[in-house]
Amino acid sequence: MIGARRSLTRSGRLRAAGTPIGIALGATLALAAGLLAPAAATASESSDSVPAVQPLSQESTPVVEPTAEEAQADEAEADETAADEKRADKKKSDKKRSDKKRAEQDRVAKADEPELPPAPVPAVPADLPAVVDPLPGYQGQGICDPTPKSGSLALAQLIKDTYGSLATSVWIPRDCSIGGRSEHKEGRAVDWMINQRIPVQDQAAEAFIDWLLAPDENGNQFAMARRLGVMYIGWGDEIWESYRQGWSELKGCYSTPEPAYDNYCHRNHIHISLSWDGAAARTSFWGGSPTPVPFCPTTYPIPSSEPMSMGRGLDFVATTPRRVLDTRTGSGLASGDPCRLTQKSGGGPGASVALKVADLRGAPRGDIRAVAVRTITIGSNSPAALRALTFAGEPIAPVKIGGRTEATTVIPVGEDGTIAFTTDSGATHLLVDVLGYFVAPASVTAAGTGLTLSDGAVVYDTADDTVLGPREKRVISLNVDGDIPRGALISLTISGGERSGKLIVRPAGTKRTTATPVLSYRRADISTQTLLTKVNDQGEIIVVNRSRGAVDLKVVVEAASLPSSAPGSLVVPVAPTDIDGRQTSLRRVLRDAKGSAGVVLQVDAATTSKSASIRYWSGTATPTVVHVGRKSAQSSLIVVPLTDSALIMREIVGGDVDVRARIVAYLR
Repeated sequence: MIGARRSLTRSGRLRAAGTPIGIALGATLALAAGLLAPAAATASESSDSVPAVQPLSQESTPVVEPTAEEAQADEAEADETAADEKRADKKKSDKKRSDKKRAEQDRVAKADEPELPPAPVPAVPADLPAVVDPLPGYQGQGICDPTPKSGSLALAQLIKDTYGSLATSVWIPRDCSIGGRSEHKEGRAVDWMINQRIPVQDQAAEAFIDWLLAPDENGNQFAMARRLGVMYIGWGDEIWESYRQGWSELKGCYSTPEPAYDNYCHRNHIHISLSWDGAAARTSFWGGSPTPVPFCPTTYPIPSSEPMSMGRGLDFVATTPRRVLDTRTGSGLASGDPCRLTQKSGGGPGASVALKVADLRGAPRGDIRAVAVRTITIGSNSPAALRALTFAGEPIAPVKIGGRTEATTVIPVGEDGTIAFTTDSGATHLLVDVLGYFVAPASVTAAGTGLTLSDGAVVYDTADDTVLGPREKRVISLNVDGDIPRGALISLTISGGERSGKLIVRPAGTKRTTATPVLSYRRADISTQTLLTKVNDQGEIIVVNRSRGAVDLKVVVEAASLPSSAPGSLVVPVAPTDIDGRQTSLRRVLRDAKGSAGVVLQVDAATTSKSASIRYWSGTATPTVVHVGRKSAQSSLIVVPLTDSALIMREIVGGDVDVRARIVAYLR
C-alpha cells in the first residue's frame, strides 16, 4: 500500500508539475539527522543513464600502446566497473520485485477496504492577501531553545482543530541532549503522529499535505506551505523541501520498507520544520506580511575580525550620539536597501553588516581604534545573540522574539577600519548609535583625553533639591571639583515615580535626534541606567521628564574625560572577559591588566519579578551600584575602580536576577 500510494499522490503531483523526482538528497541528510532512527538506511541507486564517451580522433591524437602494468590496471578497473554495474542491476531488479509485490498487496488490501469519506482540510483565514509569501530558504538549527514558538503552537492547534481524534498526539520540543541537529530543539518543528499503514490516517495525512502544497486560485504553487512558512516536510519515505521545490527520497527509505524503519522513514508521523518567520507567526497565514524584508546579503570582502593594536592605551573622544545604522530603512548600508541580519543557512552567525568607522559622520580626525556604541535590535523572529566580529565571538546582547533589546559597550575596530555585526539565529533589524571614540594618544588635538575616575561623585540629587516635575526640563552640571569635562560616563538612578514615564537626556545646546537616549521607568520602581555623554562648554546636560507625574533622580559621574591638564587613565579595550561569582581576581582572568586603575564592565541583568540591586567594588573603594527594576532587563556600562588587591567583589540584594558581567576594557 505504501509504495502504490506514494506513486499515485506525491510522485504523481511532481510529474504533473514537471518537477524531477529522485533528487539526490545530499544536504537533506543533515536536515533530518536530528530525527530518531532505529538504524541507518542505504539510498537507492540512481537510474539516470550516463552519456557515452566519444572516442578521440586518431588523426588528432597519436595512439600510445599501454604498458603491461597499465593494461593490467585497465583490466582490473573494467572488472570492477562490470561488478558495480552487475550489483546495480541486481539492486534495481530487487527493487522492481519489491515494488511489484507491495503493489499487489496494496491491490488486495484495497479491495477489502471500505470506501472512506473525504478527509477534511484546515480552514483558511478569510482575509488572506492576494500576494503569497516567498518560499523560505534552508535555516538549520543553530541554537538550543526548545520552547515551542508561537507559529509552531498555532500550526499544531490548526492540525488538532481540523483532524480531531486523528491528531491527539502533536508535539514540538525536543531536549537538546537527544539526537543530532533538529529544529525541534529550537521549538520550530511539529511532529503529527499519524500512521501511513492505517488507511483512514494515511488519507488524512495525504489530504493535509495536498492542502499545503496545492496551488491557490491565483496559480501560486505551494500556497499554504508558503503562507505558513513551511521549510521542509518529512512523510512516507520522502522529503519535500521549499528550497528545492519538490519531493525526493528521504535517507534511502525506498529500500527499507520494514516496519522497524517506520519512525526513521516518517511513515508513522509527519515532520514539519518551519522557517523562523513561520515559527514566529510572522507569515501571512497568521496576519503577517507576505513580503518580508529580505536578509542582508553577504558582503565582499568579509570585514576583518582582527582588532587593531591598542598600544599602551587610548584616549576617549566624546561625541553627540549619532545613529549610524538602521537596517529598517537601509540607512548606513552600502546598498541603501532595507534588510535583516540573519544566520547562516546551516546555523550560526551569518552575513555581517559592516561600517567604515573613519567614514562615519561626526567621526574625529585621528587614529580611531575603538568605538563606544549603543546597539538596538528590533523585530527579531528568533531568540538569538547579537555579535560583533572583533568581539572575539562573544555576544553583545541577547535578542528577543518581537522585543527590543539594547546594549552599550566598547567595540574594537578591525584592522581594515570597520566594525561589523551579525546574529546567530533567525533574523533581526539592527540600529547602531555611536556614543564616542577611542583614539591613539596625541592623534587628535584638544579633543581626546584619558578617563579620570570620580569615585562615585554625586553631581545631582533631587533629595537635595526638588523632585523632577511632570514635563519638566532641568539643566544639570557634570562638573567634579570645579573641573569641566568634555564627556563623561554617568549613572542615573530613577526612583519614586508617581507614574510610569521616560527621561530624555541630551547635551545642553543640542536638539533631540533619533539617537538621543530615552530612559524608561515604571511607577514606584527604582532603576539605574548608565550613559556615555558629551557635554557643552560649561559641562552641562539637559534632562527632560516625559511623564505626567513627578520622579526622583540622582546623577553620579563614574568617569570623566577632563582637559589635558588632568590626563587621566588610558583605556585599553579587550576581548570580553566574563567575571562570575562573588569574587574575581583580575590577575587570574586578565593578566595584561595588572596594575590597572579600574575596569569597564558591561553588565546585562534581568529580573523575574521584584527589583534587585547589584554592587561591584574593590577593597575599600566606593561600590558601583546598578538597580534593576521589577520584571525588566537592562544593559549597563560601568566603571569599577580597583585597589592594590585587584579583586572585584559582587553583591546582589533583592529579588531574583540573572546577571552576566564582562570586562570590555581596563584603565591604565
